[in-house]
Formats: sequence, C-alpha cells, structure tokens
Amino acid sequence: MRGPTDEEWKRMTPEQRRTYKIFVSIVVLLLVALFIKKFFF
Repeated sequence: MRGPTDEEWKRMTPEQRRTYKIFVSIVVLLLVALFIKKFFF
C-alpha cells in the first residue's frame, strides 16, 4: 500500500483527503489491535 503522491494529493478534494485520513487511521488502529492481541493474549 502506498500513499498518494504530492501531485495526487493536490488534485484531491478536501472530502477525499478526509476519507483517506479516516481510512489510514482505521488501518493503523487495526494493526495496533492485532499487535496488542498477539503479545498480550
């Protein structure tokens, strides 16, 4: 998975940026949850 390039980011609308940020935070939260699960349970 790669993030948008600067050019792509400039072309994005604020709405797309918000959606992208939400998507990224969900992915990060999932990874953190899996990581914690693996080591503590």
